[in-house]
Amino acid sequence: MKINQFIIKNKKSLIQFIIFCSIWLSWAIIHLGVTYVLTEFLSLYYLISYYIGQIIWSTNNFLLNKYLNFKDKSKLTVRQYVISMTLYITTWLLSWYWVYILTDKLWLRYIVSSAIIIPFVALINFISHKYFVFKN
Repeated sequence: MKINQFIIKNKKSLIQFIIFCSIWLSWAIIHLGVTYVLTEFLSLYYLISYYIGQIIWSTNNFLLNKYLNFKDKSKLTVRQYVISMTLYITTWLLSWYWVYILTDKLWLRYIVSSAIIIPFVALINFISHKYFVFKN
């Protein structure tokens, strides 16, 4: 399949992915900022700071994607939120593991490790939210 045919066939999904990434990028910056402030200024262990940052942006990401990106009008918000948080927890565990490996084993700075992991988590979360949470 030629690339232009692929784009035309998947236009809606590509637009949703771009919006999803825009939402993720803005919240990733906030997540990294929270992680940095809590670690550097409040002396919390970096993985605890990382966890707090994830909690803050998860709910915001869910709401922004439900209403702005996937334009979901269903009344299943609580059910969708529970599914979303379950998926987020799964990716949190994966990302914590990789942030730990990159930071403690490969000696990257925790903020760099976090930034490396974010695009992979974003892709996993886009696919899971599109097809399992909002079934769009």
